[in-house]
Amino acid sequence: MFYLKYHPQIQTSLGAREVHFFDWHYNQGIRWYESKMKFARDDQLVFEKTPRYFVNGYTPKRIHRDLSDKIRFLLCVRDPVDRLVSDFHFTKHIRSTASWKKKQTAESESLRFISTITDKKGALITDNAFVSTSNYAFHFSKWLKLFDREKFLIIDNSDMVTNLTGVLQQVEMFLGLDNFFNKDLFVKSRHGHNCLKLGSKSLCPPQIGNSALPKPKLSESLEVQLRDYFRPLNRQFEKLSGQRFIWTEL
Repeated sequence: MFYLKYHPQIQTSLGAREVHFFDWHYNQGIRWYESKMKFARDDQLVFEKTPRYFVNGYTPKRIHRDLSDKIRFLLCVRDPVDRLVSDFHFTKHIRSTASWKKKQTAESESLRFISTITDKKGALITDNAFVSTSNYAFHFSKWLKLFDREKFLIIDNSDMVTNLTGVLQQVEMFLGLDNFFNKDLFVKSRHGHNCLKLGSKSLCPPQIGNSALPKPKLSESLEVQLRDYFRPLNRQFEKLSGQRFIWTEL
């Protein structure tokens, strides 16, 4: 979360980068992991953000074994269908050349999307990485085998859009931090993004910008297929998390 690194009681990984220790670099050892963190005072917490930890099968056991039982987790989720489409689009964007992207259309990307997540008979490929990542219940159940539910604050991404200050204050309470964030700290950029105003500076989250790669458009039938697949999984996630989400019954 971009804004957390500006809380005076938070220190982040160096450059606030995704460290990927518990999934990609575990063989480097815990001292390597510690070397990727900024120094922190006794009254500060150290924070790192690596979203792929949530879906990596080895990560829960490794974190449980190597880190203090005082650890807390922030889990940000969103409408699983929207997440799937966005993940596909972003992945294609970062792996493609600018010249290739300019030649693509919404129609070509929609066809590419369909061929990626469905088989020749039109059935959903449920073990496709884009699809399976949105199965929050499957992944969260693995974490709950090792960690109490109280160690997780689950944030709906839509709340970050509609009530950013409220979400950040909720994070402060969850982590036991002093109150720092309030609505007067935020201003809107000319693009409509929430920017943190500290002194004379306006600090805005980085934007991908115009990728030049059109986003896939879901046909009505494909959206129905995806919604029907995820609906029971969303209900399972609600039971595991003890929270309600507006996208569960879509």
